[in-house]
Amino acid sequence: MTNRSVAVLGGAAVTLGILGDALLRATPWGVGFFLWVAALVGVTAVVLERHQEATRLELALLFVAPVFFALGLAWRDAEVLVAWNVLAVVLALSVPITRSIAPDLRVGRVADYIAGLVAAGFSAAFGPIKLLMEDVDWEAGGRLRLAGGIVVGVLLAIPVALVFGGLLTSADPGFERLIRTIFDWDFQTIASHLALTAVVTWITAGYLHSVLHGASRSPIPREPLGRPSLGLLEIGIPLGTLIALFVLFLVLQAEYLFGGEDLIRRTAGLTYAEHARSGFFELVTASALVLPLLLAADWVIDKSSATTVTRFRVLASVLIALVGLIMLSALHRMRLYLGAYGLSQDRVYATAVLLWVAFAIGWFAATVLRGRRKRFAFGAMVSGFSVLALLNVINLDALVVRTNVDRAREGRELDVEYLSQLSADAVPSLLAALPDLPAEVRCTLAADVTREWGGEHEDDWRSWNVSRSRARSGARGLDPTADPECAHPLE
Repeated sequence: MTNRSVAVLGGAAVTLGILGDALLRATPWGVGFFLWVAALVGVTAVVLERHQEATRLELALLFVAPVFFALGLAWRDAEVLVAWNVLAVVLALSVPITRSIAPDLRVGRVADYIAGLVAAGFSAAFGPIKLLMEDVDWEAGGRLRLAGGIVVGVLLAIPVALVFGGLLTSADPGFERLIRTIFDWDFQTIASHLALTAVVTWITAGYLHSVLHGASRSPIPREPLGRPSLGLLEIGIPLGTLIALFVLFLVLQAEYLFGGEDLIRRTAGLTYAEHARSGFFELVTASALVLPLLLAADWVIDKSSATTVTRFRVLASVLIALVGLIMLSALHRMRLYLGAYGLSQDRVYATAVLLWVAFAIGWFAATVLRGRRKRFAFGAMVSGFSVLALLNVINLDALVVRTNVDRAREGRELDVEYLSQLSADAVPSLLAALPDLPAEVRCTLAADVTREWGGEHEDDWRSWNVSRSRARSGARGLDPTADPECAHPLE
């Protein structure tokens, strides 16, 4: 890397650092996060394109995902969904680094994607050190050495000035007045801005350096990972045990299905509703854990024997079929739960995870069990992104409101307290449902919505979010006291 390239990269990192301080300081994150990620993606795309390591189509595929999921923070307000969107942005941004490990992402191993994510983290933390120590030619000329000395001196002076300046101004009011007369600055605010700018600059420089490093040098050698080699007996016993457990469980579930509530009450001491409420998350977890178990078993099985491989694939296929039935049992409980208790965020998220696991296990059967293990990781990642994109599009909090309100119209109980605690995504649906609700429920929900989202809010524009904006706009037009059936005033 030439000194000119280092200077350009450093300038881009500093610019993104300043932009990060301007856009990421306001919380909760919203449109500011989207704008900063879009800027980072744009700079990274330029870096890759200039080094001719990716076509425009590849660049579009690499960077659509982080921009889309960053947009999710300016779109949706549900806390879990926001966390998943941020995680998806981080994973998607690590993909350009993964390309230096697995040039063809479509056949990248799970280990390659994990290695890319870890490499991105290490680069963000330590990349700038490598940039300064290895990529800068400090003997290139006197001007560079002079500039380097100035930069280092300024960087060292900043914390010294802040620390000692703060101590002295605290020690002597006269000195404080003098400093404030000369420099009418808020040192605490300045320190806060400098710290955030420095952190974002450092992380960005490390990330860009890693992208550039991977694009400008040959891919990392992909030596086979050392692994143990186990025979059919060692693998077959645990898989067989799991198959037996699943069969016993499914037999009992079949009895419940055909025996009805009386059998459930006699056997488990539960009503149908209580049966539906229990076990759903455990079933989702059990289904999800089968996938890494099968991946690990395929990794360690002795592939030198065709007979061993064939029998393992038979066992794995049986287990996959049983897991499919376990998932159907979980969905059956979800249906019963919905009829008895209504819908909740946790159930929607768990169902989404279950759908992704179902696809991933099916993809495992189509790839790994057919000797195409290298194609598994990419398909699993794309399917995960697809499910998360679907969650962003459908607005799950609004779905929860609509489902539970429809149940209330049929005379079922409505958990008003739970609905009032949902995110801003739910507010438009809540407002639309108010006229059809009983007076007591309508007044309580209207008061809760007005209290949470009405009135004046001094929001920073960087925290602007579609859902929060719509919620506040709707709440400002709501006046619970104008409803003659709402006897109590808004507190």
